[in-house]
Amino acid sequence: MAPLVAAYERALRVPSRGGDPQQAMLPPIVRGATGVRVALADTPCTDPSARP
Repeated sequence: MAPLVAAYERALRVPSRGGDPQQAMLPPIVRGATGVRVALADTPCTDPSARP
């Protein structure tokens, strides 16, 4: 979780430096979504065959 928070904090500073906020927020969003998918892998949430 700490790397995601750090990436989010870096992305929040981008607009003040003249950068594109949409491009800055994309990596934290992808990282967060990937983390959720990994955490839920092989569970009933992502694998219908694992349901009781």
